[in-house]
Amino acid sequence: YAAMFDAFALIDGGGPGRGASDDKRIEKMEWVVAYEQIGHHGFIALQGISSKKQAMKVFNSMDDNGGGLLLLDEWCEFLKAAEVEAGTDLGILLAADAVDPNDALKAREENAGIEKVEVGAENQEE
Repeated sequence: YAAMFDAFALIDGGGPGRGASDDKRIEKMEWVVAYEQIGHHGFIALQGISSKKQAMKVFNSMDDNGGGLLLLDEWCEFLKAAEVEAGTDLGILLAADAVDPNDALKAREENAGIEKVEVGAENQEE
């Protein structure tokens, strides 16, 4: 979550950390101006945003209440959901508090085309 906050803080107020211009939310204009700066943070949901039109589509997806502002909880939940759905290493860790933490592992197996193998199955014939 610290990396999520770091990316959020780069956009909120227009620079790293917290300063006088930070208001703990991201407005659409802040997002449009700064979305290119956070693609390197490693989050699946933030990679490959290549146009302002695409950036606005992502912003609207993150803005779960349609308020026109992104709060830190909306930001984190959006990034978390994308990581869990993609089955990334981070997604597996973030899914630990989910109802079924194996969902992230299942997504990883499906995305990688890995066949599920039961542990101990190779010793059952002996």
